[in-house]
Amino acid sequence: MTGEVVIKALSYYDQGYDDACVREAALALVEEERRHRPTKNYLEYLPAPNYNAFETEMIKAEFERLQARLPMDMLSMKRKKIQEIIWQRKNEQTQAGGQLKELEAKERGEYLSACANTRHNQTDAFLTRWRSLFNNFGYLVAKLAKVLL
Repeated sequence: MTGEVVIKALSYYDQGYDDACVREAALALVEEERRHRPTKNYLEYLPAPNYNAFETEMIKAEFERLQARLPMDMLSMKRKKIQEIIWQRKNEQTQAGGQLKELEAKERGEYLSACANTRHNQTDAFLTRWRSLFNNFGYLVAKLAKVLL
């Protein structure tokens, strides 16, 4: 151990590494590193990878287009427009269904109140109102059926 120099510093920052013995010790470390055996290749038993195995015809055509430096085809927005129309239609159907439920509840309430009043009022005005309610309800159901279909 006496006389051994252990390199444990930064040569560009610390002083005193220009001596011959320090240089020899550094060269010995480099030589020892060169003699070190390479690590074992743990993948050597596997076959060579086939990178083209997952290439589809579309990808091959795209690579050919890129190599030929051709411009990209215009994207079709037709599918997006169709999707928007479908969403608008579903939204309209949902709104129409909500309106139909509200109308049913309203008509049911009016029907129940009319039934309660039938004992007390059996006049022509009541029958006229009753007919107009059902005519109005039939009109609204037909109108909503057109929207839903």
